[in-house]
Amino acid sequence: MWFYQGVSLSDPQAVLINANEGKTVALRQMRFTSEDSIDYDMVRRYILEAIANHKDGLEIKPAKNKPLLIPDELTNVLENDTVLAMLFNSLSLARRDMPNI
Repeated sequence: MWFYQGVSLSDPQAVLINANEGKTVALRQMRFTSEDSIDYDMVRRYILEAIANHKDGLEIKPAKNKPLLIPDELTNVLENDTVLAMLFNSLSLARRDMPNI
């Protein structure tokens, strides 16, 4: 079960985990191994706290100041092809981001 602002939950049972360590800031998840392992009262308390946090406007937003790293090879191609450069620059920042290059 995912909590999009789970980092803001008090987590008294210490059951929330960050499934994407280093990639997510606020997202947390609660895992179950079987239907029998679900403590419905606990889950209800976490959901009610999440709803209260949402109503209070409590939220953590991801940082937007991550620099866009463009490989030299692509920079060279874009400098020599104005149409491609225009199309590339019209993409959203998320689409222009090139991780793992």
